[in-house]
Amino acid sequence: MRTDWSRTGSGPFAVYGLLVGVLAQGRASNALLLALVIPLAGTRHAESARRLRAAALALTTFTVVCLPSAVANYHAGREPIPFTYNLGFNLYVGNNPDADGAWVEVTRGSTPVPLEGSSPVTGGALDGRAFLLASQGRGLSPAESSARWAQMAAGFVRSAPARALALAGRKLLLAWTWRELPQIESRKSLARAAGPLGLPVVGTFGCLAILGLSGAAWAARHGAAERWLVGYAGLITLALVPFFVTDRYRHHLLPALAVLAGVAIAEITRAARGAERAARARAALSVGLAAGVVLVPIGSRGARSGEWVAESDRAIRWLERGAYAEAAAGFARAESELGEARVQALSTSARVDLAAFQFRYGIALEGLGRHADAITHWERAVALDPNDVESLGRLCLAYELVGRTAEANRARRRLQSVPGGRGRLLLDEAWSTAGRGDLANAERLFLEALHASPDLSIAWVGLIRLRVQAGRLDAAAQALDDARSAGLDPVTADIFECFLSVRRGDPARARRLLARIPSDPPPPDPLLRDLLAESRRALAENAGR
Repeated sequence: MRTDWSRTGSGPFAVYGLLVGVLAQGRASNALLLALVIPLAGTRHAESARRLRAAALALTTFTVVCLPSAVANYHAGREPIPFTYNLGFNLYVGNNPDADGAWVEVTRGSTPVPLEGSSPVTGGALDGRAFLLASQGRGLSPAESSARWAQMAAGFVRSAPARALALAGRKLLLAWTWRELPQIESRKSLARAAGPLGLPVVGTFGCLAILGLSGAAWAARHGAAERWLVGYAGLITLALVPFFVTDRYRHHLLPALAVLAGVAIAEITRAARGAERAARARAALSVGLAAGVVLVPIGSRGARSGEWVAESDRAIRWLERGAYAEAAAGFARAESELGEARVQALSTSARVDLAAFQFRYGIALEGLGRHADAITHWERAVALDPNDVESLGRLCLAYELVGRTAEANRARRRLQSVPGGRGRLLLDEAWSTAGRGDLANAERLFLEALHASPDLSIAWVGLIRLRVQAGRLDAAAQALDDARSAGLDPVTADIFECFLSVRRGDPARARRLLARIPSDPPPPDPLLRDLLAESRRALAENAGR
């Protein structure tokens, strides 16, 4: 905004390309902003050749910034993937028979897991390849998976063009709606727990969107920088249309909206103070039209809305702290708020959300020793989401615990057919084998479980525990390094590494690790609590010498 593009040299164009490259690393569609360098270059270079040279300079610096990640992606997957392997998957999320413009579940509730034997470091759990393998028998590479999802999205658009066009219009409205569009956790739930998030009304997206849209009408008639802001907001909005809309995508609108809102406030103030009735009428019309777009009654049809969501999110926080009684009470309140849900009338996404709720409710009840009630809730979870590998795994163990062998066997057979199920079965067998004292076979089974489900955190924990208990500290340290790369919980990893550092005679590193381990809540795993307590005792004794 501060650059005078009518007088600038080549440097700002190089910086522009660099900044767009950095933004594209965070979200690939930001690469579209590179197109806006053309009108900026036009303000300085009347000649086409000079205008193209300025654009080429921006493109060059953009490419230099993006090249390292493209090389890293090629090294990981042996395929040319410049930014993301999720392009096709995200296209299908936004263009499928159940699409509503926001995030919807397209893998029938199956747990996202990497393909068997693949490296979890590549993030291979998130593009639906395991689901395609289980449902279509296709074992695909990242690029092939993206292409397959894109083909399915294109097939939907061809088969229902009117529906696809209506979805595109709906996404445009969702991009600017005042309503919250969470993908994972509701901001309202956080506000209820922590207090107001920002200023009421004036600190909301809706207020900024109304003012920003109003300001766009004035900014479009001004200089290159102002028109660039309008183009930025327009491109970011249009970039959402092929995919889906969620708050974390709409946040990219905020930089332009904040400045455009300032333009609107200045123009409205000027019109209010002036004597021109036409100017005041234009200001009122701009604000009115913008408000009409932002306040249109539209939203996502997902299940995660209403009072039950806030109660459930609070109960999840209690569950994470190991406070099972408080968690169970919170889940009970959420269930009463939810009422009787007609499963057949729910979308796939809504059923998956409710299944996750029932799964966590069951964990809280099991923590209180109410095994029969826990089984009931896990059965409800599986009824809602037949591909819920976590609930099926819990049911296998719970059925065995109460002697319901036939039902345990049925649950195992179901696990074999869902993504991530084989890894879960091998994990359960590994724990049972370790419990019998057969550590060699237990280690083999943990490794097989990790081969089947490379990001199965609890299997990494089991492998590290086994090697620590066997006194094989170097092997445990190697497993810990691999587990961190696979996404092991940082606190769990720090507890193991702190203990290993103490045992390997590195108290300085152990103290640094201990300093970043939260003292509250204590780890729910008894072994982790023991390792942490032993590390603290050893460090205290070392300091007293």
